[in-house]
Amino acid sequence: MSGTTVDWLGALVPRAATPGADAVTGAVLADPETHLRLIGTVFIIIGISAVNV
Repeated sequence: MSGTTVDWLGALVPRAATPGADAVTGAVLADPETHLRLIGTVFIIIGISAVNV
C-alpha cells in the first residue's frame, strides 16, 4: 500500500506541470527525462521538508 502515494504523486506532478489536460501524455512521452527529473525534485523537497519538521 505504501506505493500508492508514490503513484499518485508521480501522476500529479506531470499533470500540474503541463498546461492542458489532453497534452499530458504527449508531453511526457515527448520528453520523459524532464518529467522524471521534476518528479524526483518534488520527492527531494518532500523528504527535506519531512526531515526539517
